[in-house]
Amino acid sequence: MAILTITREYGSSGHLVGQLVAERLGYEFVDKPRLHRDLLARGALWARLGMELDEFKPDLWERHDWRYQAYLALLESVVFDHAQTGKAVIVGRGCNYILRQAPLCLRVLIVAPLELRTQRIMAQEGIGDAKQAERLVQEIDAERAGYLQVNYGEDWKDLTVYDAIFNTGSHSLEQVAQMLVGLLEEEERQACEADRVLLKGLALAARLKARIAGETKLLLPTLQVSYTGQAIELKAVIHRPEEQLRLMEISREVCGDVPVKMDLRPRV
Repeated sequence: MAILTITREYGSSGHLVGQLVAERLGYEFVDKPRLHRDLLARGALWARLGMELDEFKPDLWERHDWRYQAYLALLESVVFDHAQTGKAVIVGRGCNYILRQAPLCLRVLIVAPLELRTQRIMAQEGIGDAKQAERLVQEIDAERAGYLQVNYGEDWKDLTVYDAIFNTGSHSLEQVAQMLVGLLEEEERQACEADRVLLKGLALAARLKARIAGETKLLLPTLQVSYTGQAIELKAVIHRPEEQLRLMEISREVCGDVPVKMDLRPRV
């Protein structure tokens, strides 16, 4: 049981490194196309939002739109569902922050010099002008940084949030992948039943949050759902008593016999 999350600079080939690791270990590889299929299975609206907003910094209107908040909660739940398999490589989408409480999760950053990344994007995208390619690299990096800052309040250049950092300008993709394979195999050797129980609880909390956030009759901008290790805690400001009843119904539907402690406060 181990999980690898990859945050990557554009053009650093972090996506390819992730594919190599997943292939060598027989892990599930979770990237944009895979997540899009997951979102599509849950509804065309969420798949469309995923394509339009994927790793882009949301503007002021988007970040306060209930659909955006519901999409983000659903994406986080999907990430947890993949992580719960215990054998997954997940690329981008703030997965290192989403899974910050997850046990046996190796969080890595893949970087490379700007000049090398520019050359790779020129070849990959068929761009003949180096300046144009460099601007594209910088723009996409800025969008990804904004996405993480707005949604998780984190600076992706804060190196303290990563367990390891790899430079694909100094090492080949195969070398980086092999080093990661070794680290993940060590994580697997440390796995225990308590880790599986914790990950299952975290995934259930994420699923409950996504279910509530997607309920059009429950607009709860202050919604917080967490797992304490013993129970799931739900906090929100509600407008009407009927909302409390609906929250109780949804909690039973999603969580079954798992206790859900509610801290609901009326709007004043």
